[in-house]
Amino acid sequence: MSRIYSHSALETFRSCPRKFKFQYVEKTKVTRRLTPDTHLGTSVHYVLSKLYKLAADGIVLPRQELIKLYLDEWEKINKEKISLVTDYYTVDDYIRIGEEMLVKHYDTYAPFKPGQLLGSELNIQFTLPGTSFRFRAIVDRIVRLDDGSVEIADYKSGQRIMQFQDPKFHFQMGLYLLAVKDRYPQFDKIVLAMYFLRHNEVVQHEMTQDEAELLTSELRGQILETINAERMDDFPAKESPFCSYCDYQLLCPAKRHKQLLEESASDDELTPEAQAESLASKFLDANLEFNKFKALKEELRKELISLARETGWSSFEGRQGKVSVKVADKEKFVTKTDSANEFADLSFLARELGLEDYFKLDGNGLLKEVYLKRLLPDEQLEKLAQYIRVVDGSRVSAKYIEDTDLEDKS
Repeated sequence: MSRIYSHSALETFRSCPRKFKFQYVEKTKVTRRLTPDTHLGTSVHYVLSKLYKLAADGIVLPRQELIKLYLDEWEKINKEKISLVTDYYTVDDYIRIGEEMLVKHYDTYAPFKPGQLLGSELNIQFTLPGTSFRFRAIVDRIVRLDDGSVEIADYKSGQRIMQFQDPKFHFQMGLYLLAVKDRYPQFDKIVLAMYFLRHNEVVQHEMTQDEAELLTSELRGQILETINAERMDDFPAKESPFCSYCDYQLLCPAKRHKQLLEESASDDELTPEAQAESLASKFLDANLEFNKFKALKEELRKELISLARETGWSSFEGRQGKVSVKVADKEKFVTKTDSANEFADLSFLARELGLEDYFKLDGNGLLKEVYLKRLLPDEQLEKLAQYIRVVDGSRVSAKYIEDTDLEDKS
């Protein structure tokens, strides 16, 4: 599989694997909604890029010209087609907020020439060290400062201020560091800087060699997770407050049943949506008296998994709440119960390859720490693959509307 990775792609996989599949694996074509915070960020980045490029040539853009340039970006779009996803905020509020943050930045950093500008909105492609994985990084600004050090700058227009210990800072800015080191290996001292424009604050960090090596290992591991997910077709949907911003809501298996249920509310025919609601409701009832109805619950669980496999949905609305179904096949090594002879052969192979410390009695360590991480040569992995079994790893969980303490996962 040939794919160029990016911070946003891996961030998407971490936040919602199903969205990653829609966007990067299936490359599903959907109508992209225009949200005001997205356009605000795009407009601010464009204006700041122009501001610093002009300053690098000795031209300081007047303050009023900066504001006009920003406001012109809002005039290029049809404001009536903007999707408001946040209560109380209007489009005019977002326009005002963007203008205010640009004015703060202008007044603080004029004349915008802290050193030599090496790049603005710089697109860098590179290979992750020690791997064959390709990455793309688009860096907002790179500057060689007067003391000889280099600053990698990234602008943030959101409300939250991150510290350098934050995983998002670590992964995004660390990736930019690897990109710049690949492009400019002569640079020794590199400072990572996130500019939080709403608050007019900057958070800086100089990443150590150990931190960079750890990041490289983490990125490699995350890419392997995406590869294993694609190999097993295991991309569960993760629901969160960010779902309201997602362009794939109408296709999402965690949302689809609820939408179809609302569409067919007046239909007396027993549609798949109504059937799913009925099953989900029965499952939720059974869950309240689990000890008494354990057998019934297990039967309904299997039926829901079967229905989820047939429909592709992962969330079913019942009268009392919601049932989430994660359909998944998982790999495991053959066990003694499965086949005593094959288990003995696997045990011998593990010893032959010097992996007995990973193998132990159940093979879980060998699976997780060696096989799935692809830490062996292909020839040895192929030998181990003979003893891999694919089994049902589906999960069903219940969440009630009125009492979240009754949440159950099985």
